[in-house]
Order: sequence, then structure tokens, then C-alpha cells
Amino acid sequence: MTSTRPYKTWSGDRNIKKSVTASTLEELVMKGKAKIGYDETEDMTVVLECDGTEVEDEEYFQFLYPNTTFLLLKQSEKWISSLKQERSHEPDETDYLQESTMSDSVESDDEDEFSRVRELAAALRLDPLKIVNFSTPDLNAITDIDTGALARMLQETESAAKKVQEACQRHLDDQQQTKEALELLQLYHRAKENSSEGGAKKRPRKD
Repeated sequence: MTSTRPYKTWSGDRNIKKSVTASTLEELVMKGKAKIGYDETEDMTVVLECDGTEVEDEEYFQFLYPNTTFLLLKQSEKWISSLKQERSHEPDETDYLQESTMSDSVESDDEDEFSRVRELAAALRLDPLKIVNFSTPDLNAITDIDTGALARMLQETESAAKKVQEACQRHLDDQQQTKEALELLQLYHRAKENSSEGGAKKRPRKD
């Protein structure tokens, strides 16, 4: 027998956010529709808010953590990253919903970006020290993503996610300082070599 657990159900435009408790995917959808205000007969698509993964299998649903956030999408709606919400000064429906006219390349870029950050977040959940092995592009991806979205991927508070982003930024700063120090060292060696070569050319030849 499955246990009842807490979850978050949001409308497709992320404007309505409700908490529910459910033991099955069907129960989650039923309660989510009722709380958000959707018609109970309306067909909905359930996706993970963080990356748009569609949740249609009961077995997969049971593996998800409590307090996972879901979007309930109407048939006319498609998932789009929350980054578009953060980048807009005047949010409207197009910040959240993927229009059918949007190019496949833009959709693919958003999905690839979120997929990679989700992988990094999963690694950090297992071992926070893995951050020291992240590449520069990976560190930038974590610092650039919306803090709220990262918190949901890490299954942590936004405060904890912010600290992860700050740690990534410090690591990036350290990398930049190391790079600059090495460049200065290379310039020093080149200047020394040029000076040695110039001195050798000026040295008078002994008879």
C-alpha cells in the first residue's frame, strides 16, 4: 500500500500554486485540478516543473521525492523553462507557455540546459564536494540558472541553493585568478628569455 505524501501542483503559467497530498498520480491530478480551479473533466498533462519531464507512469511517480513540484498543463500548453520568467520585465503568458510557433532549436536549447543542470544537481545531492570537479561551463550553468529552479532540482531551500551558486562563483573566481597568475608567469619567462638572448648578442667575442 502506497503512503500519502505532500506535493506541489502549479498551473501551467505558474501563477497558481497549490499544495496537495496524494498517494497516487491519479489522486494528485484530481486534487490539483480541484485546487487550481480546472474543470475536473479536462485532460491534463503532468510534468516536472524543473525540467518539463512528463509524468504519466504510476511507477515513476512513486519514485519521486515528497514536495516535488508539478505543472498541470492544458492541451494547448507546453512546458517552458522558468528562466524566461526571470528574464522578462513584463511577464505574460508567453513567458511560461511554449507557443507552437516557437522554433525547435530554442526549445532544444532550454531542454539541454536544464537537463545538464539537473544532472549536476543530482551529483551534488550525493556529494557536495563534487563541485570542485565541475568544468567552467558547468559552473556557469549553475550560477546562471534561476535560484528557485536550482532549489527544486537540489530538493533544498532557496537559501541553500543560493549558497551553492555562491560556491560555484567563488570557484570560477579562483579559476580566473589562477589563469591570470599563469599568464603573468608566462610573460615573465618570455621577458627573461628575450633579455638573455639580447645579452648574448651584445656580449663581445673574445679573440
